[in-house]
Formats: sequence, C-alpha cells, structure tokens
Amino acid sequence: MKNATKRIMAMLLVLTMVLGLVPSVFAADMPFTDVPEAEWYAEYVQFVFENNYMIGTSNTEFDPHASCTRAMTATVLWRVDGECPVSGPASFTDLTEDWYANAVAWAERTGVVNGIGDGLFAPDRAVTREELVTMVWRLAGEPKAKGDITAFPDHAEISDYAKTAFAWAIGRKIINGSDGKLLPQQTATRAQFAKIITVFANIGECVEHAWDDGVVATEPTCTENGVKVYTCDNCDLTKEEILPAIGHIFANGVCTNCGEKMAESDELVILFTNDVHTYIDGALSYDNIADLKAQFGKVAADVALVDAGDHIQGTAFGSMDKGNAVIEMMNAAGYDLATLGNHEFDYGM
Repeated sequence: MKNATKRIMAMLLVLTMVLGLVPSVFAADMPFTDVPEAEWYAEYVQFVFENNYMIGTSNTEFDPHASCTRAMTATVLWRVDGECPVSGPASFTDLTEDWYANAVAWAERTGVVNGIGDGLFAPDRAVTREELVTMVWRLAGEPKAKGDITAFPDHAEISDYAKTAFAWAIGRKIINGSDGKLLPQQTATRAQFAKIITVFANIGECVEHAWDDGVVATEPTCTENGVKVYTCDNCDLTKEEILPAIGHIFANGVCTNCGEKMAESDELVILFTNDVHTYIDGALSYDNIADLKAQFGKVAADVALVDAGDHIQGTAFGSMDKGNAVIEMMNAAGYDLATLGNHEFDYGM
C-alpha cells in the first residue's frame, strides 16, 4: 500500500512539473487567426483581449491593420476606465449604434473624446495618431510632459493641441515612434492602439519616486508664501513645497522688494538687543542697529533702543579694554538704555 501511495505521489509530482513547463496551454486562448505569434503586436493584442479592452472585428479576426474609429476609441477608453455608468445619453445627433452609446456619453461627460462641432460626434471617422495620443493623455488626467518631441524629425507636424500629449506619451514610453518618426497625422491602427493601451494600463506606481528639480508655481512675496512643485520622473506624481514669504526689507522707510512704505504710527517703537556678547562683526552690527532706529524714526512718533544685558563680554572686542569700546559704539548707535547682565561683572565690580 505504501509503495502504491509513493507511485501515485511521484506521478502527481511529475505531472505538476510538466504542467509548469507549458503554462501557455492554460492561458486564455486568443481566437484571432490574423494575429501571428511572431508579430510585434501579438502580445499587446493578447493583453487587450484578455482584459476585455478590445475585441475582434469578428469571432476569428482582430484586423490589426484596420483604422481605429472615434466610436471604437471612445469604447476602449471607457472600458479602461472601468465602464463608468452614465446618467443619460450623449448630446450628439449622429449616434446610430447602441454598442458605443454609453461610451460616447461617458467620453462627452469627461471630455476625453470631444465632438467635431455642429452637434456631431462622427463615430465612424478614423482617428489620427495625434488624436489617439491626446485622448489617452486626457484619460490620464492631462499630466505634465516629460518627453522631448524635438528628438523626432517630424515633430513640427504635431498640432499645437497635441504637443503636450505627445511629450507625455514619449516620456512615459507609451509611444516610441515608427521607424524613428511620430507620424502624428497618420491614421492610428488597431494594433498600435492595442500597444498604447497595454503600456498605459501597466504604468504602475513608483517604488521610489525620482523627483525633478521643481518649478516655482507661485513666487513668494514680502507677505505671501509661494509654492514650488516637484514632479516624479517615473510616474508624474507631484508634490508641493511652501516657499516662505521673504518679508519686507526697508531702506529709508520703503521696502526695496515691493515699494511698500513703513506704516506711520503715533506710538512708541521699542527696539531691543540682548546677549550680543561683543559679536559685532557678523550679520548684526551696531551700524545696522543705528540704521534700523533711523528708519523707524521716520514713521513712528518715537523710538527707544535698549539692551537687555551681556553686551561687553565675549570676544577680544570686549576684553581688550574691559568693554569701553563697546560702550562707545552703543552710544554712537543711539542706545537710550542698557541694563546689566551677569557677564557685565566678568571684569569685576
């Protein structure tokens, strides 16, 4: 009995190994006789068929070289978006088939595929490559562009409305051209559409974002924060950085950045320093303080300049003469009052 059990287990193991070597037997069979396995578009047709994004033009034909129509494009993009329900029919007057009705209504609501004017949609009209790329770009939310259209010799043939869409599609590797060209005015084929949808549908989220150098969307002002926007080179996700307001820089009572004048006041303005410790040769200096007092003096009723202590000890500027030179500079700067800190007693009582 044990030997029989071992033989059965061995046979099951061998069968499992054999099945593992031929997974294609259990893949969804593609019924299209006009899509040879060796063709470049075969894997893309397989993907769109398995995911029910695109079906054949018959039970056995995909018709890869046929043109994409506007109705067909709207329907495929609607399926990629999850076949979102629509609240009512489209407003176009030339829609005659039921199979694309919901898709065109969705396309009109979302703006992914627009009409051609005069209340018409032209469902049977073929779409160009630039029209198709633009529709996919709109479905993606009109993200910022990363690719360089000028790398292709026929980039000048791209219509203005499609340039950003093409740059985005190039940057995301959704398209890479045909024989080195973009061919924006050529009719898009079903095989090309299958590839575009396959690549677009498989754009995943980044494991690790690659942020660019950022673009200042709003410049900071003296009183308002600005915004800098960074974009991931891999997935087009954006993030914002707040740029702090730069603040007023007054000279003679007028801001050198925005020209705003210091507000006049009938109140006393008190300017104070503390713990200077004779560090007077850096960003803070007594001539700066004197200038600041003079500026406020032009707009305020009165200005008092005071020091809260520890002003004569710290560096050689104080110790060389026990703070006498520092006191002279403070008097020259216009200090009205200075109190004692504990370090004022470092030289004795």
